Amino acid sequence: MEALVVFHDHGAPPFERFLKRGFRHCFLALRSGGYWIVFDSQEGRLHLKVAAAAAYDLAAFYRRHGFTVVIGKQRPGRPKWPLMAATCVGAVKGLLGLSAPWLITPYQLYNHLKKGA
Repeated sequence: MEALVVFHDHGAPPFERFLKRGFRHCFLALRSGGYWIVFDSQEGRLHLKVAAAAAYDLAAFYRRHGFTVVIGKQRPGRPKWPLMAATCVGAVKGLLGLSAPWLITPYQLYNHLKKGA
């Protein structure tokens, strides 16, 4: 499944000053069943919404609004590391099937995804 991981500063946690500007929060959009479905973990809750039809260029939309977008894929199976922090990064890693327990900030996740790991 095609996935977009979106990074920005909106809705950042209280400790945001310790996180890199532009990478204080992240969420995931998956193209599935003819739609883009957004999974956004905020304040310890996972919020789901249908964002657009699958044909819509959602990555371009987010980029036009100043967000950083990485295009990725959802990996089959479960992550090898069963424990995930209840953060935006933990939610994205879990939904992608990504096993990388050392990734704890959005910027670390961004760098990992950019390397194609």
